[in-house]
Amino acid sequence: MRGLEGYLSMTIQEAFSYVRVSGESQVSGDGPDRQRRVIAAWAKKTKTKVVREFADLGVSGTTQWEERPAMLEMVNALVASGGKPPVVVLERPDRLARDLIAGELILQKLKELGVRVVVAENNQDLNSDDTPTGKLVRQILGAVAEFDRASIALKLKATRAKKRLETGRCEGRKGYGFRDGEGEGLTLIQSLSKKGSSLQAIADELNQRAIPTRQGKPWLKGSVASVLKTSTPSKKGKK
Repeated sequence: MRGLEGYLSMTIQEAFSYVRVSGESQVSGDGPDRQRRVIAAWAKKTKTKVVREFADLGVSGTTQWEERPAMLEMVNALVASGGKPPVVVLERPDRLARDLIAGELILQKLKELGVRVVVAENNQDLNSDDTPTGKLVRQILGAVAEFDRASIALKLKATRAKKRLETGRCEGRKGYGFRDGEGEGLTLIQSLSKKGSSLQAIADELNQRAIPTRQGKPWLKGSVASVLKTSTPSKKGKK
């Protein structure tokens, strides 16, 4: 029996899993659960034990890895463990990134740690093939994902413009500060920005005051920049 247990322990590898969805509707939809099901099926088929999940919910695929809370936590965990477990699994390549450069930077960082990145739906190893052909195929797939994202964004923009011409308005996602409970955060961000505070200093102040982002996660300088770019004060944003 001991010999059998020893054999099984040698054949079972360990891995971290990474889950990501960008939109709030995807967070509340079946996106995360679908990814988990695909990863679970892969783990069963390959005799892999997923020891920990890292999930960036409501984070764009164009965001650099340092700006993603869960991705940053995962990389820090891998650094601390010396690259253990040696595998990160995700449902599809576009869950890693929808921007070619962002995806390549993430892969490079994990490769430096000796960590393989595996796609659950087809068992593709994204960063083990360093041949010119392997790299070309990977980057072509990354470029296709980036093209799809840009195409969808362009179609949505055209649809909104058409609706605005027809009705005089087009309801979309409300900027930070519109919803109840966001007024205090928006006021603080705008006030500190006018005083010349850096994005990181503003994020630190928000986190120190325990003011959550819309997704309930800690503030990063990228999320502060997004608020300053897209949000305007609103009477509906209450303290």
